[in-house]
Amino acid sequence: MGVLSLSNQDCALAFVKQQNALTNGKENLDEEDAKRADSLYHMANVQRELQNYELSLQLHQCALDIRLKLSGQNHTAKTADSYYQLGLVLCDLARFDEALNSHQKALEIRLELLGYSHATTADSYLQTSNIQLKRMVLDSALESLQHAVQITTEILAKQNQQLAHCSLDQQVNETFLQDDALGLKLFQQASTVSQEFSARVSSKNHTLSNQLENLELQLMEKANSYSKLGIMKLEKTRSELDDVTPALHLHQHALEINRELFGEMYLQTADSYQILGSSQLKIKDLRSAIQSHQRALDIRLELFGEKHEKTADSYHELGVTQYSLNDLTSALQSCQRALDIRLELFGKNHEKTADSYHELGVTQYCLNDLTSALQSH
Repeated sequence: MGVLSLSNQDCALAFVKQQNALTNGKENLDEEDAKRADSLYHMANVQRELQNYELSLQLHQCALDIRLKLSGQNHTAKTADSYYQLGLVLCDLARFDEALNSHQKALEIRLELLGYSHATTADSYLQTSNIQLKRMVLDSALESLQHAVQITTEILAKQNQQLAHCSLDQQVNETFLQDDALGLKLFQQASTVSQEFSARVSSKNHTLSNQLENLELQLMEKANSYSKLGIMKLEKTRSELDDVTPALHLHQHALEINRELFGEMYLQTADSYQILGSSQLKIKDLRSAIQSHQRALDIRLELFGEKHEKTADSYHELGVTQYSLNDLTSALQSCQRALDIRLELFGKNHEKTADSYHELGVTQYCLNDLTSALQSH
């Protein structure tokens, strides 16, 4: 049974009553009932996205009732998922005591089935902390949050070790990306809560601050690993026919991590934009490459000013990309700026200065400025 399209709430409520009627009279539920619960669960999630919270609540409750009847005392991961989603909807409705109860039940099942060091367990601790914070149960909220941060940090640390030994032919597991998303969500929540608690539970807050620093380091290491793997994959690419999509995805994800961790105006964010621009140039996505290199340049100008090695690098990469797009006038200006900075910083006898002279000369030649091109070369 697939996810049904609900035209109105009356129709949906009638459907819920029908599903309840189908299961209430049965002593032994079967595979068809399990599918019915899955459909109700997915419909409930859709309704929550549409902000139909009351309807979503009824659908989730119906799905949970079926799953509880199916599993009995032997709770399943799907039962935990139902409790978890039910908690989210109850929180949307500001029914915080009931929401906390649902999240704690989800947490208990996940601890039993999946153990402590699991991403979904960490997510349950996070949501429990959110509710406890709303109810101003500060000590419990802090304790739950510390568990979430500790688990996620451990997961990321293990993944960083795996990434360090990852071969070029191995793909990054989708679970890695999901855990990164949870790690970033935790980092943001923990940062907020750390400030909230700072004046009230300073001794315990010190522990959270240390955990936050560790989580930040693990996320930074993950972003660096993605960048390194992406560069290696690009270097392995021999021809335009080779697939560079995996490398592009790695660089995009590294950029997302750096933006979430540090914001837009940060050194590593600029580095990620430049590396992403190089990947986009490789696959001839020139417009996107221009945007990425321009963004890297804007950040570096803001951070370092005009006369800086990183700023010169951005001008150079931007000029190369503009040349590929046949925007020769813009390429000439960018290459000239890169050369001027490098001459002032390094002098004539330097590898980067030589690169700038070469790119400038090629551009001048294409503009039929043969005298200048000869001098540059």
